[in-house]
Amino acid sequence: MSKIEIKNVSFAYDEGEDNIINNLNLTFNEGEFVAILGHNGSGKSTLAKLLNGLNLPSQGDVLVDGLNTKDIEKLFDIRSKVGMVFQNPDNQLIATIVEDDIAFGPENLGVEPSEIRTRINNSLSIVNMSKYIKKPPHQLSGGQKQRIAIAGILAMKPNIIVFDEPTSMLDPIGRREVLETIKKLNSQGISIILITHYMEEAMLADRVVVMKSGSVVLDDSPKEVFNSKELLEKLSLKLPDIVHIFTNLKKYGVFNDLNNINLDKITKGIIDFKKSGKKIDAPYNDGICKSEKDNTSQNILELDDVNFYYNKDSIYEEHAVKNISFTVKKGEFIGIIGHTGSGKSSLVQLLNGLNKIDSGTMRVLDFKTNDKPDYTKLRRSVGIVFQNPEYQLFEETVAKDIAFGPLNIGVSKENLDNVIDDALKAVDLDPLKYRDVSPFELSGGEKRRVAIAGVIAMNPEILILDEPASGLDPVSRDEVLDFIKKDHISKGKTTFIVSHDMREIARLCDRVLVLSDGKIVIFDTVKNVYKNRKKLLEIGLDVPTITLLTDALNNSGYFNIDEGIYDIDEWTNELLRELS
Repeated sequence: MSKIEIKNVSFAYDEGEDNIINNLNLTFNEGEFVAILGHNGSGKSTLAKLLNGLNLPSQGDVLVDGLNTKDIEKLFDIRSKVGMVFQNPDNQLIATIVEDDIAFGPENLGVEPSEIRTRINNSLSIVNMSKYIKKPPHQLSGGQKQRIAIAGILAMKPNIIVFDEPTSMLDPIGRREVLETIKKLNSQGISIILITHYMEEAMLADRVVVMKSGSVVLDDSPKEVFNSKELLEKLSLKLPDIVHIFTNLKKYGVFNDLNNINLDKITKGIIDFKKSGKKIDAPYNDGICKSEKDNTSQNILELDDVNFYYNKDSIYEEHAVKNISFTVKKGEFIGIIGHTGSGKSSLVQLLNGLNKIDSGTMRVLDFKTNDKPDYTKLRRSVGIVFQNPEYQLFEETVAKDIAFGPLNIGVSKENLDNVIDDALKAVDLDPLKYRDVSPFELSGGEKRRVAIAGVIAMNPEILILDEPASGLDPVSRDEVLDFIKKDHISKGKTTFIVSHDMREIARLCDRVLVLSDGKIVIFDTVKNVYKNRKKLLEIGLDVPTITLLTDALNNSGYFNIDEGIYDIDEWTNELLRELS
């Protein structure tokens, strides 16, 4: 077994630059499961790369079983002991067949061929992927790819595995698969270091380390860390939903101690409190007033029996969008959900002509595919913000980056400054502060907002956002989602959001379009879609914790909680009303 000691470590990417890691002292003990939390830019990923010598300290030492990562001759041994799984499995898979990919690491360690075969079989067995041994990795789902990446690390027999946000790009079922694998590995004695923005994942750990500006702020059990609600919020973090609910109700005596809580315990505790006949003296609002969306506006978008193929009429043909028909009214906010590979991105790229339909008809505003289609005009009317939009940033300053799109659609230079300032204000960034700053000097959340501002500046009538909050810390995620909602309400734009996060969908959308295998499974209000939990589970999705809790309490016969509430504080208010 192995142990990592970090002694007085500082690190900067280039000489003369500010330190990303500052005089850090930390120990990871053998067999531990440690979660590392922190806002974007806190130094988490930089720390991960220090642990196996991908980064070398500017000052101080990192020791793995006493071996110093600064000793170049020992790096081979260190990397054999400390494996690393990155956020995007596509960046880690290099072979055309699964077994060849897993063999790559042991081959480079000089392992005998007969032993490599044994390791391939054992590694695939551990991650439950043995039947995919002859499959090309590119044909696997996101969760399956990530498990193959883990198997590739396991084949090198490390004692420690560092996971750098391994579930951030996965759908709910893929996330569950990877987390189950991580727990299984830890139960077999492998030390786990998990970097994550998902607070629920941190609850699985023995210990939680919270970072800020390259230093450790908290280092304790999950119970103690999540007792520090105010400090976590100052660090751009939030409580896990289940802990947030518990904490809200603890104030009124419904619960006592925060210890190994889960959904079943929360449900039982609330029902037992109700059955006891106790009343609580708590302030609450007399119900939540919700305004209904006006459904009388005209259809802005219509698809009728639309099909789309990749590599049509070749041996690699893939039928990505299958017989899809739906309409959307002007001003609606539509969520699109589905498992990895369900056709979400393929569909939204049809809506602005990046993909072109193979059969069926599509009307968007005055664009029709059965006329002589003007795709340039369509793309001006329908703006897309892609996943990880900060990768689209390329100019020297924020102002120049935002100006690129408007200039290319003919906005005059006289009006350009106003367009840039309005776009920055729309994403809650002060033009005076941000115009002349390099976009590459901004935090993750700020980069995301600048990239979205670049699309908003083109003033599209329809805005499509593909996973706009993925990879962001909880507070940055909320900021991005808040200004998206604010912009939607203030301008009345028709907006689409593609997301794996069921809470985001509940928070933002009027209706939800559920895809599976390129087909529409459900298209209905959020409330009605989330009632269909059995169908969602069948296609690899789930519903928010708050929905599960509402269902469990209402099914007990003791409660009648509004099923359309998805905000935890609003939900708490509704429950307090019933308990009072």
